[in-house]
Amino acid sequence: MRNTPKHAAWLLLPILMAGILFSCQKEVNNELDYSPGNARFPVTPKEKEIVDKIRKVELVLRKIYTDPKVVAEATAATKCGYYDDEVVDLKDLLNPRTSLLYASEKFRRLNVETGIFERKFKEEFDKMFGANNVVGRTTSDYFEDEGITIYFPYSEDFTDPKGSEITLVAADRDADEGPGNKPDGTNPDGSTKYVPVTVNDDYAAVSPTHIVCVIDKLPKADYVDSLPPPSGTVDRVFHGYSRLGKHYDKLISFTGNGGGSEIRVARASGYLQVQNQQVTSWANDVISVNYSRKDVRKKKWKRVYSAWDPDWVAANNEQVYAVWEDDTEGTKTFTGSLSTTLLLRAFDSTQTVQGSIGFSITVKTQDEIITQRKISRYAYFITAKQDQGGGFDMCDGCGEGDANPCLDNTFLPTGEYWPKWDCGTNWKYTWSYNIY
Repeated sequence: MRNTPKHAAWLLLPILMAGILFSCQKEVNNELDYSPGNARFPVTPKEKEIVDKIRKVELVLRKIYTDPKVVAEATAATKCGYYDDEVVDLKDLLNPRTSLLYASEKFRRLNVETGIFERKFKEEFDKMFGANNVVGRTTSDYFEDEGITIYFPYSEDFTDPKGSEITLVAADRDADEGPGNKPDGTNPDGSTKYVPVTVNDDYAAVSPTHIVCVIDKLPKADYVDSLPPPSGTVDRVFHGYSRLGKHYDKLISFTGNGGGSEIRVARASGYLQVQNQQVTSWANDVISVNYSRKDVRKKKWKRVYSAWDPDWVAANNEQVYAVWEDDTEGTKTFTGSLSTTLLLRAFDSTQTVQGSIGFSITVKTQDEIITQRKISRYAYFITAKQDQGGGFDMCDGCGEGDANPCLDNTFLPTGEYWPKWDCGTNWKYTWSYNIY
């Protein structure tokens, strides 16, 4: 049979496909992977701009992570514990002389050489992208407003990883799984060769991974009970230990809703509020409890012991124990009613009355409300030491070096323990009290 042009095209197709596959294997594909799954991709021009900057940072890291001093500086900054997650702001790394992280005792005690990351990053960024991308601004200014970070999940399980061991991820999505680039030898020109891999929690738990992303971060605040010494009789109620059973944030994120889970615990009370009005804010400071990816994965019980109610007075009949995961996007509203002592204002006088008052308190979260438990003062103090259906032991979160006791006996005599509440849910906790 003669090979007509049509037949020739079909004969050439396997060769063309092989060439395409070969070219794809030579260089990591930097296009967005819109594979199906529970992922959110950038949509708005601003989101796409942020992802573009994230990609540029990841490409620069591929070049400069050949320098062990650069890797040591970046890794130390993520692991020092300055922020409430395993993360460092790119702004810190690019401005070491003015960074509060660099000035902190937590970072300085690690005794790493500083300023190497800043110099190498700026040099390589200018080589790769030049002034057209910075538009007359310094490299530091170019990244200033985006909150771009380097996130090192499961960092405590890795000691001084080398650049040749660190997988890099550019957060082009909000997802628990996404594409990463793993070092795999060197290219003919001596640069590090990267191969595509799929990164999720299983991967990051065993392979050191730096994710270039946006994570909502705050300097870590170690809880100190700053309440005044009790005077007279005070019935102080505490959020004791707690355990989180699922990840509420994505592993990979460009929106700020990634990394560990930032849990908030609060109290809704209508005590001595004006009758016929509505409660719209929490009764006292909100308790923050942050869980790393490893904390959740290992089902770790964390000791908090922060005052939930500094003094639950007898005239305050009912209150609500409220829990949610704090996010940068979305809202949910806690609603209901409470029986308590209210203020009745009539003409020039004010008196107290027993009554019911509604509450409607909105929080920033894109998840469902974790816990909303209304309880009367009488029921709480009668049952607080009784088995709530889940027993008393917290051994399901112990082991593997965790310094957790398996029982919570805070304030209690030997042989007595606080029970676990809401077992069978994603949020378990002890809810204790002390009478001063």
